[in-house]
Amino acid sequence: MSARQGNYPLGLDYWDVNQAATRLTAFACTVSARHLSHGMGRMQFNREIAYFSKQVMDKVALRELSPEDGLKLLRAEEVSLRGQAETLGLQAIGLVGGVSQMAAGAGACATGPLLCTFFGAPMLAHGANNVYENASNMWNKRSDTVGPVRKGYQHIASELGHGEREGNIAYYTADLGMAGYGVFFRKLLKPGAWRLYKYHDVDRARAFRVMGHHTLLLEGVISGLTSYQLILEHFRK
Repeated sequence: MSARQGNYPLGLDYWDVNQAATRLTAFACTVSARHLSHGMGRMQFNREIAYFSKQVMDKVALRELSPEDGLKLLRAEEVSLRGQAETLGLQAIGLVGGVSQMAAGAGACATGPLLCTFFGAPMLAHGANNVYENASNMWNKRSDTVGPVRKGYQHIASELGHGEREGNIAYYTADLGMAGYGVFFRKLLKPGAWRLYKYHDVDRARAFRVMGHHTLLLEGVISGLTSYQLILEHFRK
């Protein structure tokens, strides 16, 4: 008999269940540390997952549950946790992205009425809508909140004989278009620009040349998320 079989007299199948339970408990600790800021809530969450894992192990040990069924339960719970953690992460990025859009839109509106009309105001509207949707989803533990701006796109798509899918595709496309314009075409003041009466074009540079590395990275992550959502929507039936 091997050393591992000696440590687990119930057999290697029980050892596999034990390992799966350990992985689930460790992953739950990682998820709670990342997404639960309140100490008591984090402890309660970890305790519930640990209790669930122990219940499965005990039932396998007492032959009330086969090792295969025990593994299925533990792996299904881990898959569920991973899905929830991914959803929360995407919603957090979307929330930060919405705030960033609102800031960019407000900055554009401060430069003049023309830029405000064609870029700033739409950017503000999209940003506020993204903040609303993601904050509402996080608060209510949902993933299907539809804000007023997205509803507007869906309504226009419906009037043109299309469905919600096409409205969502148009919404994400507009999001990406405004983000691209804001980074690659919109001009911002160069660091150290000085004026007597007004700034001139020579005092400005494309936004991507002025932005810091962290800001550009954030814009890339947000645009990547929007592209991902656009692709999912495109292939949704």
